[in-house]
Amino acid sequence: MRSTNILQILALIGFVAGLAVIITKYPSLPETIPIHFDIQGKADNFAPKHWLWSAPVVSAALYALLTVVSQFPQITNYPVAITSENAPRQYELMQLFMGLLKTELVWIFAFIQWQVVRAASLPGFPFNSFVVLSPVVVIFATVGWYIWRAYQLR
Repeated sequence: MRSTNILQILALIGFVAGLAVIITKYPSLPETIPIHFDIQGKADNFAPKHWLWSAPVVSAALYALLTVVSQFPQITNYPVAITSENAPRQYELMQLFMGLLKTELVWIFAFIQWQVVRAASLPGFPFNSFVVLSPVVVIFATVGWYIWRAYQLR
């Protein structure tokens, strides 16, 4: 099985996991839930609980967009010049990059959904500050790896 197929499956599992958290916990959540947290993890903004459904919508939109874009690697931008010689390698790398990015984003959204549900279910439970910083580190590391690898394969 190709790595892009494995990433596709992992992204789907992440989407379903995030959705399952909301579906199973939604009835027991309070009508108002925390939606923003300060750096210490304390809730500092609240919204009606139906706000939770925006996360799976955004996650699904990102999933769909990155799936479509990965099917047309020739239309994306590259950090290196594309030639007839390097095009197959660069296109395959771009498809892998899009799969990684999609999987990471879907799982980040699922984890955030889980953290918001926990914070709403357990008043006073701090939102994990790791959630705020780790997506930035993961995404930048993936982009950095992709650029480095693209230069290697030019």
